[in-house]
Amino acid sequence: MRRTVVVLGLTLSVLMVVSASAGMQIGAKIWQMDTSFQFAGDAEQESDGLALGPTISFDLGDDFWVSAMWLVGEEEWNDGSEANTQDAEAVLALALDWIDLGVGFRYSEDEDAASGAKFRKYGPMAYVGAGNSFGEDSPLGWYAGASWMFVDLNDDWDWGEHYNVEAGLSLYLDPLSATVGYRLKEHYDADNDLKYEGVTASLAIAL
Repeated sequence: MRRTVVVLGLTLSVLMVVSASAGMQIGAKIWQMDTSFQFAGDAEQESDGLALGPTISFDLGDDFWVSAMWLVGEEEWNDGSEANTQDAEAVLALALDWIDLGVGFRYSEDEDAASGAKFRKYGPMAYVGAGNSFGEDSPLGWYAGASWMFVDLNDDWDWGEHYNVEAGLSLYLDPLSATVGYRLKEHYDADNDLKYEGVTASLAIAL
């Protein structure tokens, strides 16, 4: 049942994208991802990782927009072990005068490369974001956003709930747009202080 929920949630986002006829942007995003965790009394474990994948967004009239991304990457831990990771989300948001409010669905997965053991987290999320240019005619601007996956529908972990925060600079040169920012993803209920963080960059083209 829960696997079906994941498939339906992600399939719905794809169908909405395919049916869009205006205001669509397709692109790619990269995340230089450093992961760390530490249990009480133990040494901190850290990894260097890199994730990348496609992004897509489109407008639904003047007031709503939809976006989706799916990042896939690898991590190398300081003990020599390796892991594979995925991070995906789909968002439906209402654009107000100075802020965007939305709901969506998140999916993330960590897989031990040696054993194949997988730890999945997925569930509904709430979203808030904002952004603007630095002047009426300026191609440069800023953006900030945060999402909260408040329920984990899977039972691989007892602390799958997490939040994401990202902020940075944007550049718009029609039909191209680019961003450079910093992202933090943290499992706030984890007793080992698990978090992922690092620089992000994206490039998209408007169709």
